[in-house]
Amino acid sequence: MKMIARTCCIALGIISLVLFFATIGKSSKQTGILNDADDDGLVQIVLSCPCTVGPLGVIAGRSYSEKIRKKALNTLVSKYPDWNWDLVKQKRIKPGMTEHELRLAWGNPHSIQHSGSMDKWIHIRVNRSLIVKNVYVENGRVVSWN
Repeated sequence: MKMIARTCCIALGIISLVLFFATIGKSSKQTGILNDADDDGLVQIVLSCPCTVGPLGVIAGRSYSEKIRKKALNTLVSKYPDWNWDLVKQKRIKPGMTEHELRLAWGNPHSIQHSGSMDKWIHIRVNRSLIVKNVYVENGRVVSWN
């Protein structure tokens, strides 16, 4: 039993070191990425929380620091003051929202099904049960959902 506990501690220590060294020097690289990002990129930076990409995503550079995510969000807020920021903060959507607002409110969809000018975004959430929401987007704007 002691051997298993010792092995687990060593493994956790190695993972911690890898995560630590993966983030050294990342801040300056992240600032450059922020300056070069278009609106899609800014939205993805805001959504790139370590809790959503997992440890391997952090190592692979798909997660950004809280400071960079806040800067990306502030850039979007100042660039698009007419967006529904109160609803986004409440994780709610409404017809007419842009795809970016939808992503910021509900996160990236599990999948998108394309059909002519109408797209069906499938969002899956797990609370106490599995919840599947279909959001219908036409010409980059939310039309309806169920």
